[in-house]
Amino acid sequence: MRVRCLCPSIFALIVLTLTTGCGPSTATLTGTVTFDGKPLQEGDIIVSAAEGKVDSATGKISDGQYKVITTPGRKNVKISAQIVVNKIKDSPNDPNSTFQEIRKEILPDRYHNKSTLTIDLKAGPNTKDWTLESDKAS
Repeated sequence: MRVRCLCPSIFALIVLTLTTGCGPSTATLTGTVTFDGKPLQEGDIIVSAAEGKVDSATGKISDGQYKVITTPGRKNVKISAQIVVNKIKDSPNDPNSTFQEIRKEILPDRYHNKSTLTIDLKAGPNTKDWTLESDKAS
């Protein structure tokens, strides 16, 4: 009776498993964000799965540039930019108290709370420039 070694088969199976991966691939989204023709100085860009899956990623916007690493697929996009309008002491009678910042959103709701922005991301690098405009007075 002849005994065959299973070592090459097991090795091939391990290599195949490691090279094909076991999770979703990643998509990197980069680009610029302008508001009324100027680079958005700072803010956040949030991408989340359009199919209702719990899958979201956030990137910081700085000097109009952003980068987000997420998974491929159709995504909903929200862009937010807030400014500090006031600071309030946590404990007004304590001279060592820290301050709480009161912030105000500067972008129209259609870019964040009521956003309809979407993008289809493929695995690997993706680029998208977003041109945002303020609400025009009628």
